[in-house]
Amino acid sequence: MNLAEMTKSPKGSNKLNMIHKIPAMLKNMPRNGGTTLRMRRYNPLATAMVPLGNSGQYPNSQQLTSIDIDATVSFYGTYVQINEQVTLQNQDPVLNECAARLGVSLRQTEDQLTRDMLASTASFINCTNGQNGDNPTNLTRADIDTVVEALLSNNAYTIMDNIRAEDRFGSAPVRNAYFALCNTKLTKNLDGVNGFTQVNQYPAPMNALQSEWGASGRMFARIKSFLIDLELPRGQQGASVIAA
Repeated sequence: MNLAEMTKSPKGSNKLNMIHKIPAMLKNMPRNGGTTLRMRRYNPLATAMVPLGNSGQYPNSQQLTSIDIDATVSFYGTYVQINEQVTLQNQDPVLNECAARLGVSLRQTEDQLTRDMLASTASFINCTNGQNGDNPTNLTRADIDTVVEALLSNNAYTIMDNIRAEDRFGSAPVRNAYFALCNTKLTKNLDGVNGFTQVNQYPAPMNALQSEWGASGRMFARIKSFLIDLELPRGQQGASVIAA
């Protein structure tokens, strides 16, 4: 049984959407490279706004600076104890099911670790334009536009390409956009956002990801029910605050 077969959802299990690694930039450790990967990011140079003229003089030099980001490899694992009499052959259903469950557990562990890392390092902007009277409020188009403006102001690259319009009834084009990783409890709120385009309204919905819920402005929404129960924060009026 290869790894691709092992990581498929076993029969009777929910097909969990592992959304947190979709926009990730994968890095490979070289053979015998140890457990620490150093990634270097060079800072941009200042613009040169003074004309040189025809004197032949050298322009002012600049220092090239960089930031080193170190990532340390950690190891995780689990195993299954089977206390059952089974047939000792490769096609035994109990052993095959055990291997499949371990494969799914591997992918779920990777996704949850990525989510925890994002939750602990990302900055946040509270919703303030909703009408539910809470603080933070429910999500609105104005809140989405505020986040998009902050990303654009920091020269953040969009992740998804635009979806061109086609001659289909009830469809609409979608601009190139960023990812919004959302809890499934935000689906009702997303459907109520002004101008929200659901997946079935895409010109080519067959190309959408399974976890994709729709798009608003320059934000694609991916949803997922989290693997573990979270103690969700509460607004001042007691409503759940679920970050996108």
